[in-house]
Amino acid sequence: MRKEVEQLALMGAMPDEADERITAALVDEYADLLGKIVKPVTLDEAHILIKLFPPTALYGIEWTLLHLIESVYSEIKSLEYRELINECNSTEFKKMLVQRLNNSQQKKITNEAG
Repeated sequence: MRKEVEQLALMGAMPDEADERITAALVDEYADLLGKIVKPVTLDEAHILIKLFPPTALYGIEWTLLHLIESVYSEIKSLEYRELINECNSTEFKKMLVQRLNNSQQKKITNEAG
């Protein structure tokens, strides 16, 4: 397990950008740690990362997190990935991950048929 993922696990889920208690230093710390993680992540790392989403948004950092989680998809089976998505702490991002997976699978089916 990478030290960046371990540090993020200790920090816990990202706060929402509307939370008045957040500081620029905290936002920068999440951004810096996520930015140091090279794709693909392992399944164990993805199990930690999937629980770090903010309720809605955190100045775009949530997209880096989403892309890191999606990087594990090519390494595991679809059912395993769906189970991972179900662990997501954010309803909004859980829906988004499911939709993006469904779109990816539909595109694959369409390409195979064509």
